[in-house]
Amino acid sequence: MNKSGQVTFFVIIGLVAITTILIGFYARDYVVKTILGRELDENIVVPERIKPVQNFVLSCLRESGEKAIKLIGQQGGYTTIPRDPYGLTQLNLISNALTIYGNNKIAYWFYEQPNKVQIKQIPTEEDINEEISAFIEEDIITCLNNFRDFNEYEIIQGDLIANTALNEDEISVSIDFPIKIKIQDFEFKINKFSQTINSPLLSLYESAVEIFDNLNSDNTLEHKTLTMLSVYEEIPFSGTTDDCIAPIWTLDKVKEDLKKIIFNNIQALKIKGTNYELSENENSYFEIDPYLDDKDLQVNFLYSENWPIEMDVNPRDGNLLKAQSVTSKLGPLRGLAEGFACISTYHFIYDIKYPVLIILNKDGYTFQFATQVVIDNNEPRKQTIFANSIEGFDSRICDARKQELTVFTKDINNRPLDDVNIEYKCVSKICDIGKTGLNNLNDAVLTEKYPQCLNGAIIG
Repeated sequence: MNKSGQVTFFVIIGLVAITTILIGFYARDYVVKTILGRELDENIVVPERIKPVQNFVLSCLRESGEKAIKLIGQQGGYTTIPRDPYGLTQLNLISNALTIYGNNKIAYWFYEQPNKVQIKQIPTEEDINEEISAFIEEDIITCLNNFRDFNEYEIIQGDLIANTALNEDEISVSIDFPIKIKIQDFEFKINKFSQTINSPLLSLYESAVEIFDNLNSDNTLEHKTLTMLSVYEEIPFSGTTDDCIAPIWTLDKVKEDLKKIIFNNIQALKIKGTNYELSENENSYFEIDPYLDDKDLQVNFLYSENWPIEMDVNPRDGNLLKAQSVTSKLGPLRGLAEGFACISTYHFIYDIKYPVLIILNKDGYTFQFATQVVIDNNEPRKQTIFANSIEGFDSRICDARKQELTVFTKDINNRPLDDVNIEYKCVSKICDIGKTGLNNLNDAVLTEKYPQCLNGAIIG
């Protein structure tokens, strides 16, 4: 290498080094200024003349935050339960939420769709933060009411963005909300408002996840349901009797008896390591151990006889479940055989689905979620669960469209109904397909390519 080449090389190296130092300096300066700016926003001294406005915004922030936190606990970690294409109906076992009464709904953390696809929809801690923030951004606007109670002030508002952080025993909520406040000849700006709300939400959420994971991984509730089927005489499951005339049960009566049995057994369940004592007529069979250690935590399980239950039993004759007499096929010898012994046998196959509500209480705060118990052919459900969102997989579902379909939309009177949003659900992802429009034949129609999916559902 000649000398001029060496000089050029070292000049380049020097420029790179200087550039790197400058970038690092300005980046550090930006970070420091940002942090200091936030601290100044939070610690700035607000003049007495402005404090009524500041206190009003803070009270609205606290009110909206407390409402959001309460709703999060009531609805299984959601302020708005994710939309389900099958809809919420009285037969709410087909939807993604349990209807307690009226419009009070609790998200299922596990549920099985009508097409037998199993879904988990457990919110993450980040999801809960976002749910609370989104609720505050919408709700606080109503509380602020455009500052109409402050006629003596001239208030100019900027965009409002909420932030939430779950901590061990408290929740920090804040809004970036620049407002310029003017009264007479005095003007002042505030950019940030923060509140801290005491709540054990994070602790209860983490305990709820531990309980759910234990129930789900071991099919605990399914195994206890099978025990109920086998030990209660009211439920014909599998066995023999010494009856000469084979017993008969009605499906409706068995279903009602099973609901009572489930009600009594589910509410007897306890979580080891929490605040409870077994009564004299209870035993360790009802204890579930997800390895929690919180004596301030109360956990209750609930099934109501007013909630739906899906049950099918085979073999059956319409509404009748019939045992079989061992001697029934002996013809003329039946009477002789029954003179020595009468035996009837039965073995029924059950498909069952019902909801269970798990309620956690601590320090006056409630967090609850629902799950479904699924028995398939006398067996606990097989683990074929899809997560509510699989990162990267959801988007690929909607991108891979190969199957062309034509959809016609009509109203209840069989007339063309245009401008209908058409979506397609595959696993847990809902893909936007388009809208129907009128063609030259006056049909409301949409022809598009759809993802290839097992048990997919078209939604209009």
